[in-house]
Formats: sequence, C-alpha cells, structure tokens
Amino acid sequence: MSLERSDLFDFMLQRVKAVHENFGDPLPQAFGRWFAQLYFKDPQDIFISDGARDGKVDLFFKTHNDETVRHHVVNTKFTSTYNKLAPPEFYSEIAIFSQAFTYRGNRDDFLAKAVKKELRSRYRTLFEQHDKGNAELMFVTNCRRNDAYAGQVKKLPVKIFHLDELVQCLVDDIDGAMPRTPEIHLESIQAVLSPDRADTEVATSIVFARLVDFIRYMKDDKFDLLFMRNVRIPISIGKSSVNKGIRQTFETSPREFAFSNNGITMLCEKQKWDPGSKTLSLENPRVVNGSQTLHSIRDVANPSTNARVMVRIIEIEPPSGSKVGDGA
Repeated sequence: MSLERSDLFDFMLQRVKAVHENFGDPLPQAFGRWFAQLYFKDPQDIFISDGARDGKVDLFFKTHNDETVRHHVVNTKFTSTYNKLAPPEFYSEIAIFSQAFTYRGNRDDFLAKAVKKELRSRYRTLFEQHDKGNAELMFVTNCRRNDAYAGQVKKLPVKIFHLDELVQCLVDDIDGAMPRTPEIHLESIQAVLSPDRADTEVATSIVFARLVDFIRYMKDDKFDLLFMRNVRIPISIGKSSVNKGIRQTFETSPREFAFSNNGITMLCEKQKWDPGSKTLSLENPRVVNGSQTLHSIRDVANPSTNARVMVRIIEIEPPSGSKVGDGA
C-alpha cells in the first residue's frame, strides 16, 4: 500500500516531535526548525524569535552556496490536526508580515510598535539584506489552504507553503526528509554472496540473516523509519492468514523459515562485512520489501536465534540534497 496524504502528515508530526525532543523547542517552534532542515540544505544560524512582539517573524536563518549568503525570514503556523483549514487571520498576518519589509517608510514605526528592543538590530540587518535582494520571506503552515482567502496574498513577495506543499516536499525527497537511520548489525553472517561487478553496476549482496537482529533493531526504531521506503504497510496483522502463517513458522519451525519465506530487500549507503566477527554492518538501512514479514514477528516473545531469512542488499549513493534548498 502506498503512503496516503494522512500518513505523510503523521510522519511530519513525528519528525516535528523529534525536533522538539532534540532541541527543546515547543512544538510550534520545532515545526519551523523542522521545515528549515527539510527544505534547505544546511541552514545556518537558526534563531527562534516566536513570542510577544516578534514582528510576525518566528524564525530567522541563513544559507550559503560558497558564493552568496541568503537570509530567510519565516512566519509559521502549526497544527497537530490533520487537514485543518487555515483561518482567515493567517492571511491577514501574511500581509502585515510582508508590509514590514516592502514599505520602507513604515519601518521605524513598525520596529517601535511591533518589535521588542532585543530584536530590532536583527530586523534592521534583514531590512538591508531585503533591499539588496538577499532576503527571502516565507509563510509556512501545515494547515490546508483556504482558497477563499489565499488569493488575497497571492501577489505578495512571500513564498507560501500549506499542507499540500509540505506533503509534496516529503514525496519529492523522502530520504532527505528523514533522519539517517542508525546502522544495523547482522550477526553470525557466514558468507556474503555478491555478483561479479561485470554483471551489474549496482553493488548487490545476498545473505541469510538472523531475524532476531531485525527484531532487536525494531525495538529501538520507534518511528519505524526502517520501513518508510516500503511499498507495503502492514494493516490488521492479527487478521491476516498470511501474517499468521509467517508468525507460526517463526515460532514453531525457526530453522525452516528461510526456505518458506520470499525474503527481504534492503537499501543501504554502504555495507561492510567483518569475516572475523562475522558481522555485516549496513549504513543508513531501509527495508523496501519485507515489512509484512518483519512486522508479523516483531513482538514474538523469546525469539529464536536459529530463524533466518534471505536478505538482498542493494547499495545506493546517499541523496545529494540538490532538490532540497534550491528554492524550486
């Protein structure tokens, strides 16, 4: 089953919550930081300004491409409710936000009335950069676009993101949107089978791995990031006869598992086999086929170390990030 729009919204919330846990930002502020890290390559000097008299700016940061420095000024609105319609006041705020930068004659009055003292020097710098064409204004919300009001701000010099645009960012570059997954270590690998490089340009290996190594990994993977590239998502596992059969074989005939299962396919950026310890380590792993198998047995009590599964491993280059941050 492919990921639905609501699935991607839930994933977005998970990532915002992870940013909240890592940086200590409240969820609305963590949303802005998450967006900066998603959409731009290596945002620098992120400054959270959200609060009383913030001048309608919630986030400041910079990007650079070794030649020029760009300043980014962001107003954000966050919701944890899926498909919530953006209220009319959002669009009024976009207009106020834009006017502060585009109407030069009103800037001193704006700073005195709408911006607290400790932020004014930062605003003055941004006004200068905006006048030079080096500052970008953005409005970002994970609410649904309100077509009755969105047209009123369409011509303003503000790049606007609603829920659909954020979902598209995730679809366009899901690997770039996700954090890197921790390495997985497959133990007791007796041999790694690989085709001759003359037969394939893609580094591919086949191993027979212990299922218990996947189960242990999954216990620490609370967001199920290992499976975000999977073409199937397990639904109603307890009701599926196929899943029940997988689980039964795993519990009652572990040594037969490898011969009764179609196996797992994984992507990784790099694989390293240590013949001495018989450990195969996969960097930034993703399961692209086999979610059904692994989710069927993930909560089995006292899993056998004898049960193995055939794993096909495809080594791919890491995402370059060329699509993220180009402002397209």
